[in-house]
Amino acid sequence: MKNLFKKIYLRRKHFIKFSLSSFTAFLVDYSIYSLILAIGTEHVNFLSLTFANVAARIISSTLNFNINRKLVFKSRKNVWESAVEYFSLAAAILFGNSLVLNFFANVLDINHYFAKILTEIIFFLFNFTIQSFVIFRNKKQ
Repeated sequence: MKNLFKKIYLRRKHFIKFSLSSFTAFLVDYSIYSLILAIGTEHVNFLSLTFANVAARIISSTLNFNINRKLVFKSRKNVWESAVEYFSLAAAILFGNSLVLNFFANVLDINHYFAKILTEIIFFLFNFTIQSFVIFRNKKQ
């Protein structure tokens, strides 16, 4: 029973740290996304939206990987194994994220800045679960 409470405490602690890390990465991601769209195109379309999203995601996910590995989960797992798993997850999320973002912005005609925020919220909990229980898990937790 004591072990169960310890696991619950650690997950909550990790969730708070993960939320702060994710918010930091989101600020970087959203800033780069907004900057690319603001200076790079007169009319936002599928290609410009996808390019801005991918470029921003590459930079923010690199930052996020390092913060999560070192500060949030304090993973002792092999860095290369974690990196392959993390960036595989990041690629899958980027694919889904781009589809949802384009659906919101181009099909539902939601403002592309607001669509980005909605999309990030949708993928947040999924991302935490996979990173916490798979990518940065420590064997003895």
